[in-house]
Amino acid sequence: AYSIVVLSTDSNFTFKPQDGVLYSASFYYGDRMINDKNVIVYSGHDSSATVFNLHSGTDYYISVFSYEIKNGKPAYYLNTYAKNKFKTLGEKIDFSFSYEDSCQFTNKVKFTNNSNTSNSNPTY
Repeated sequence: AYSIVVLSTDSNFTFKPQDGVLYSASFYYGDRMINDKNVIVYSGHDSSATVFNLHSGTDYYISVFSYEIKNGKPAYYLNTYAKNKFKTLGEKIDFSFSYEDSCQFTNKVKFTNNSNTSNSNPTY
């Protein structure tokens, strides 16, 4: 069997997949939002996946729906799906950078710490 994993920050999480629709997934929370609240973070037949871009101190609601391919289309098991809630802990470690390319002169790269950590020198 195959599965899709849906992640949401909405405590009234009510999304259920529709038979015949094959959903594409993104491992980055916030990418490919469905109804501005839900993200399919996994679709396939593996037993684990890693999700990126979660925010610290946030409640997330997760549901796993199994499905089979029938007549070339997914058929979801909506009566037997798994669901749970978890809260992220820790600190957001993030950075951005910009650069100026002057071709024949000195190039400049500027790193910006976007972390919410109290650590004065986080390692990325």
